[in-house]
Amino acid sequence: MARAYSSYHYSVNNGHHGAYRDFLDSIEEEKNIRQVPDIVRRNNFGHFYGSLYYEHLSRWASVFPRDQILPLRTRDLSETPTDFSSKLFAFLNLHDPGIPVKKYNTAAVPRNMKLERFFIDRDHVLRKVIRKITPGFIKRTVVGSGMVDRLHEANRKEQGNQPISPEQESEARRYFMKDLQLLKDEFQVDLIHS
Repeated sequence: MARAYSSYHYSVNNGHHGAYRDFLDSIEEEKNIRQVPDIVRRNNFGHFYGSLYYEHLSRWASVFPRDQILPLRTRDLSETPTDFSSKLFAFLNLHDPGIPVKKYNTAAVPRNMKLERFFIDRDHVLRKVIRKITPGFIKRTVVGSGMVDRLHEANRKEQGNQPISPEQESEARRYFMKDLQLLKDEFQVDLIHS
């Protein structure tokens, strides 16, 4: 539920869509989102759909053996980062370098929405022109330098989201209950009591 709420605010704050009258309107707005072929649109409009963990994880499990899938909770990353990274490195059969985990993904809004649209819209007219006239070696140099990411980050300012109301939280929990119960039963990941 928290992921859906965060996704909704990210999309509103970054201009992917306007604010709905109510966060729960997302359920109605994304009714047919599964059929949308554009993955970017599904990601930016499918707040509830994208938060159906069991549905998505079971799709992966239908393709890959279960022993190649390690479900981890972001709450554990936040609360016990050392244990989290130890599990991850052990699963990947890699040496755990013991690097401290920092939080990078904070709620933010663009300082300049037009510049933000330029950064995130691959079909932006100016980006198309720049792509067409810029030689490949220059594009690779600019992208490899990290300059675009630094400019994008400089255009952001932290801003917390309004807390979800108890009524909205209760309604959202009901929406996710079946998916969360299946997640617990089949993958032993308990997000019901989180």
